[in-house]
Amino acid sequence: LHLLMNLGLWLWLIGHLETERKVSFLLGLSLFAALLAHLLEASFTTSAFIGLSGVVCGVLSYVWLAGKRKNLEYVYFPDVVFWSSCALILFGFIEPFGIKVANWAHIGGLVAGILFAYFEPIKKPS
Repeated sequence: LHLLMNLGLWLWLIGHLETERKVSFLLGLSLFAALLAHLLEASFTTSAFIGLSGVVCGVLSYVWLAGKRKNLEYVYFPDVVFWSSCALILFGFIEPFGIKVANWAHIGGLVAGILFAYFEPIKKPS
């Protein structure tokens, strides 16, 4: 289910985001989210985490906040989906079913996307 979500929904979301932003913007967001995700995971755990979950969380939180700030025209992420995703990330800390999850990487990605959206200048209405 995790793999299908990442491959399906998130690639669809990233594709739509790419239509509104340049590829260089998406690359910068992805690299920043990956860096912060891996730094947090390495700082708080002993795992050698390498993955894209932090980047996915970074794109999610960027689209959510940029949409709320009216900086995106065609991509929108509803509050209920964003907060449900955050709840699932927190749920991962209890290691359901004994499955270890890169929780700090998810949080690092979320923070990276929020920072990217927060420091982006707000578009003027045309």
